[in-house]
Amino acid sequence: MQKFLLGVNYWPAKKGMFWWKDFDKEEVKRDFERISSAGLEIVRLFLLWEDFQPSANKINQQAIANLIEVFTIARECGLKILLTLFVGHMSGANWAPDWLAGRNIYQDEEILTASCCLAETIAGSVKEEKALFGYDLANEIDNFVRPASRQQARKWLRFIVSKIKAVDNIHPITLGLHLKNIEEDRGFWPEDLAEFCDFLSMHSYSIYAKWADNPLDGKIAGFTNRLIARMSGAKVMHTEFGLSTTTGSSREASNYFDTSLRGLYESGALGAMLWCYSDYDPTIFNQPPFDKAIHERSFGLFQADGKPKPYKDIIKGYRNLRVKQIPAVKEIDNPVYYKKPLEQLKEEYRKFTLQS
Repeated sequence: MQKFLLGVNYWPAKKGMFWWKDFDKEEVKRDFERISSAGLEIVRLFLLWEDFQPSANKINQQAIANLIEVFTIARECGLKILLTLFVGHMSGANWAPDWLAGRNIYQDEEILTASCCLAETIAGSVKEEKALFGYDLANEIDNFVRPASRQQARKWLRFIVSKIKAVDNIHPITLGLHLKNIEEDRGFWPEDLAEFCDFLSMHSYSIYAKWADNPLDGKIAGFTNRLIARMSGAKVMHTEFGLSTTTGSSREASNYFDTSLRGLYESGALGAMLWCYSDYDPTIFNQPPFDKAIHERSFGLFQADGKPKPYKDIIKGYRNLRVKQIPAVKEIDNPVYYKKPLEQLKEEYRKFTLQS
């Protein structure tokens, strides 16, 4: 039976989204050792598009070399890496080189050629790395550019997955869905992702779910994970969930994490990845996205000074578990669901809470 994986999303406390521009392998080593000591096994990394492909026909080779250093550090720390490739949106802000501005990444031929180049270069560079777990195509890509239709999203998925598989047909590929994808039709349907991806991913935060019982509703993670499985007939890994500690007390936060992890395990999730590694250092509060998104400053498993938050110990209770075997059966008709998605979502959550 497959192990229930525990992991975390990674940005350094003192550099945030600017760490590839100011890379420090000793900083990464300290952070990864801390992650490993917390009992976590997998780290989700993000390749900001502007850092790895500054122009359509240029790949930043120094950034690639730094990425290989990170893989070496991960291997030495006993960690696996889930590598997120196309990152134009992150933490409420859009990050993209000028050459991408205002263009349709799903059908612009120059963009598709450039995307293919980046995907093939990255896959070719890391496919032999022992620390590689798999590829996440993008981070909430419809928040960056929304596809014009479901058909356009499907075509892009097929294209990008085929290019990666041509280089590396060993490691699995996924794409993360988020709450907006089940609250409205944004082109990316779970059943379509199941057709092209090896497993599905989900991001959920009770503080963003207006239909949740409250901002500290720990049932949201398990519910959304199970919903995506029922909409796709595929296995799902929860690659983002978490809580800003500006919301509620330490005790309430601990209850939220315990309930969320328990719900994810019971839902049959392949694993659970916390958002995120660390609170951010006050020295970067004047940088985007933290200058405007105040709550983004304090989602960490660790404080900015490296001290663990009280709920770190909760993780230990979910180590060395095996994935709960729940049959991956498609039970929800996507075309019917997306006629009135928010209404359908609320009804599914009502039924879920009655059964819980």
